[in-house]
Amino acid sequence: MLGAGPLPVNEYDRENKKFTKKIVNVKIDVYFSGCGVQEVKLPKEFSASNLKDLSEIELVSPEACVVNKNVYVRAKGVK
Repeated sequence: MLGAGPLPVNEYDRENKKFTKKIVNVKIDVYFSGCGVQEVKLPKEFSASNLKDLSEIELVSPEACVVNKNVYVRAKGVK
């Protein structure tokens, strides 16, 4: 789901408890059949210029984990 496209994720400074201006990665919304929409974290170099909205994709090296009943997904790229 392209929506606004890849959204930048800024670095969090734990010592000062605030976000910095440094972009560390991007996130996109992906629809998983039977599960709904999930944000997927990708490298900051990721570009969605070759993707069409609602096209079928394959995540490269996907990883997922559950923290406090929240699912977090990341991948190295998209095919």
